Amino acid sequence: MAEYYCGSIGMKLHASLSHRIGLITATAFMVTGCDFIIAPPDGRPPSVSAAELRRKTLQDLHSSGALEGPTPLPTDFYQGECGSYFNKVAPKTAKGGVSISTQFMIQGTILVFNVSTTHLKSIQYKINQQQAFSDTGPGLVQDPHTGQPVPSTFVTLPPDLDANQRHTITVRWTDSGNKVHGPVELELDLPYEAVRAEKLRMEGPLAHNWVAFRDYFDSRLLYFTAVLSAKKALCEIRYSFDEPTLDGGLNYVPSTNLLQGGPIHQADQLYIDVPPGAQVVYVQLTYIDGTKSPIRKFDRRFART
Repeated sequence: MAEYYCGSIGMKLHASLSHRIGLITATAFMVTGCDFIIAPPDGRPPSVSAAELRRKTLQDLHSSGALEGPTPLPTDFYQGECGSYFNKVAPKTAKGGVSISTQFMIQGTILVFNVSTTHLKSIQYKINQQQAFSDTGPGLVQDPHTGQPVPSTFVTLPPDLDANQRHTITVRWTDSGNKVHGPVELELDLPYEAVRAEKLRMEGPLAHNWVAFRDYFDSRLLYFTAVLSAKKALCEIRYSFDEPTLDGGLNYVPSTNLLQGGPIHQADQLYIDVPPGAQVVYVQLTYIDGTKSPIRKFDRRFART
């Protein structure tokens, strides 16, 4: 019976698992950067390149029924028309005592309301030309002043909302004295918010952790899992070894809907082979607004997992 195991931690998984369990497990491991490899009889992975190994792995997973759909084929690295549809005029997200922000998640995109009024009774909103306001509903916290639940300050955006258009969000809210505030019209621009959020994350907390070197039996691999987690805001990922020529481009499937948060796709190139003798890698990101990140240098002695 064939066995699979995770290339990064050596965890084995029998191919006889049910279709449902196999699909869930394969998807979860690919998202976390753990790639399945078919083990030959001697229990060691074949000595092939990372790209070839991934291609064979995906083909075998599909043929065994662990993954649905057509076998993904290698493609040229994605070069989007950076800035072609991006509105560089900052949206009006704060006015009249209320502001909005977004949180991108795999399950969907969250719209967050920040209201300056204390002791709220309700928050209502509508998107674009909707006739009626929708209520955010009660939250989980009780207001110690009124004894009533504090209204929820967030909602999930509808999945059919056009993510490439700027939208009008109208907000009104009622305080504990039944005074209605608003309505206030604000602007929601998902591409703008995606770039803003990912720049803060990638050039802040993750600035020194874009990539990770791993020694894998006789191979040395470079993982781009952290970078790909920001792909909803990216139109190009370039890299080079030892010199900042940036002559390499990473293969990945671009996000087609920002409302889905840019999940890792099974055809994304999570890792590449490190050339023999290479000690450092240079990486630069190009965002969908056309701006570029600083060229960052990662030394294999320190950027390891």
